[in-house]
Amino acid sequence: MSGARSLVVLGAADGSLSTYRAAAGMGLRTIAVDRSAIELGLRTGGNGTDDMVRSCYGVDPVRAAVQAAVGLPIELRPHPPRPVLWRVLTAGRAGELVSVSGAAAARALPEVAELVLLGRPGQRVRPYRDVSDRLGWFVVHASGPAELDAAAAAVTRAPRFEVRGDGRR
Repeated sequence: MSGARSLVVLGAADGSLSTYRAAAGMGLRTIAVDRSAIELGLRTGGNGTDDMVRSCYGVDPVRAAVQAAVGLPIELRPHPPRPVLWRVLTAGRAGELVSVSGAAAARALPEVAELVLLGRPGQRVRPYRDVSDRLGWFVVHASGPAELDAAAAAVTRAPRFEVRGDGRR
């Protein structure tokens, strides 16, 4: 069954949908959705897209995706867009994360729309190579590109990730 046909069988005509199917050997085997589906889940944008849309336009894409997935009308009431920037927080070197500080100072900056810290003491960390290396992320808003860059620089300086160790992950 093709991916498009699977969506028709599932009745997923609108909204976001991510599906996983059983694998056979080294390739994917086409399977009947009604007896072999492993997971069906709505999927929205990754790497801060939802957070940027929420801050930029004032609408929640996750809520809209859920509304579409369950057949409800999608309710969007955007405000005029405002410039936003999403950025990842990372370790400067590899080792063991000893402490995290400065979150309150970062959140106190007026341009900060959202700050999420993921790193926890005891965790092995390294400089950013892939999504698993994130120690956190933030969204800032400002009047234009130069102000966004300045706000992002201030937020990046505020949290402190103390790393100890041999430089290996």
